[in-house]
Amino acid sequence: MIDRQDDSVVRVRSVFQELFRFDPTGMSWLKGLVSLAVPFGKRVPEDLGIIDEKVLATRFQTVLDAENLTYRRVGIERAFERRIPPAQSFLEWAVDNVAELDVNMLSRKMSPESRERRRKLFQGDKETLALAKGKVRRLGARKCDREWWAFEEHVVVNCLLETDKAVLAFESLGKGASSRITWYAERHYLIRVLEALTQYAGEKYCALVLLAQSEEEGTKGFSEALESNSLPHLEADMKQSVLDGFLGYITFDRLKREGLYVGEGN
Repeated sequence: MIDRQDDSVVRVRSVFQELFRFDPTGMSWLKGLVSLAVPFGKRVPEDLGIIDEKVLATRFQTVLDAENLTYRRVGIERAFERRIPPAQSFLEWAVDNVAELDVNMLSRKMSPESRERRRKLFQGDKETLALAKGKVRRLGARKCDREWWAFEEHVVVNCLLETDKAVLAFESLGKGASSRITWYAERHYLIRVLEALTQYAGEKYCALVLLAQSEEEGTKGFSEALESNSLPHLEADMKQSVLDGFLGYITFDRLKREGLYVGEGN
């Protein structure tokens, strides 16, 4: 259950709901949309494929109406607020490098068992470390949520579009993103999304576009992400492979000028 709706999430949703109504396959607008991303000017494959029908299937979400403090049921496409597993490689690195993690996070609300297991990891207990490594290898990213051996949770993407040839994430840095906490303080949220997206996409083309309130927010969001030490577990070539998935940002004003955004939807 969602107890509030971030304005940025609503804006992202309204953009794509309008586009879905116009053409649910995405063939007439998907390539043109991602090509608007600046400042990187990266080449986008000519054929991004057809949007998978499963991401347009309706699911229902309970939200709080902030004005009258009542709950209501809202039907939204499965493209929105999609949860995908975190990067397996980061989970493995975190267990091996707990000294690099924020020990103050042990004060977060968690079960007594998880707190005790993690405390032993931070103290260098070899038996607990061996157990954690085994759990990470055996259960992995898909089954990591709320587990004591996992130091990163699933990522929630504002809009995730899948086609037969590509996986594309559209994210906005609103309250939801800024309030998400990580055990590794230097890990930027956009990098978390992008690395998880790269893993999720497999052999498909993947990319992330930031939908920004202003040019300043777009530039700042990407510069902070690219300058962060978010990928300590990857070699230089693998880091670049992940970062290549950044297409850039598009402002909502630009979308309005292009006729792709007319206001906030339901």
